[in-house]
Amino acid sequence: MTLAVNLLGSDAARVELGATIKSFADVQNMVSEQCPTDWSFSLVWIATPFAAQLAMLAYLDTLLTSLVVDKKVGEMLGEESETARNRELTAQGVANSVVSLFGGIPGAQATIRSVLILNEGAVTRLAGVMVGAFVIVELLLLQDWIALIPKAVFTGVLIKVGYDVFDWQPLKIYWRALRTGRVPKDRTGRVPKDAEETKCPKVTHLNIALILGTTLVTVLINLNVAVVGFCLLFYLLRWRWPIRDLVTETETEGFADEG
Repeated sequence: MTLAVNLLGSDAARVELGATIKSFADVQNMVSEQCPTDWSFSLVWIATPFAAQLAMLAYLDTLLTSLVVDKKVGEMLGEESETARNRELTAQGVANSVVSLFGGIPGAQATIRSVLILNEGAVTRLAGVMVGAFVIVELLLLQDWIALIPKAVFTGVLIKVGYDVFDWQPLKIYWRALRTGRVPKDRTGRVPKDAEETKCPKVTHLNIALILGTTLVTVLINLNVAVVGFCLLFYLLRWRWPIRDLVTETETEGFADEG
């Protein structure tokens, strides 16, 4: 698509890199421009809510990614895997502090990128490190080429990768249950007494409502409000009624095979 857009002379918006790095002097100038020169309580007070929101968003993204990666690594290797989350968040905080000196924006572990490198066969932490190393190489050596890429290309890539990493299983179970009229009716998600344990779906109307509600609030407002709001709602409902977690894959094999 990049080749087609440039050959056809389209006026599609291209990637904008902002400042370019041609020498070490450029790096020095970039750092000196980003270092704050005016410290006052009023400025810190204004910035604190935005800093807290960005930190929370980055931490949530990283914790979500760790859950996805642990699950995927477990499926690939056939053994349980658990990310060192405290160390991960500490490293992220240090990295975001340093990158701000270069005018960078706060970052976090990316679920899509992590899933992609696992799908390509990554098995060590070096794969994650090399993602960042390749970005640095691209920005230093391929700046002129990157500026030729249309922004819309990345939108298409994100849509495809988002589809690939989406967990469709709960929706499939719920849809099959709707067609057969076998959605658990009680708030606890307990199976009907006359149904076989291995063949009854346990994705309830409430489960789907929480999933859809979180999605809508994320799209219409932002991720922080969605996560905090629906986490509180979930635990308030769970305090009142014993809500079951979503069914695991092994518990639905019989029903999935039947469907």
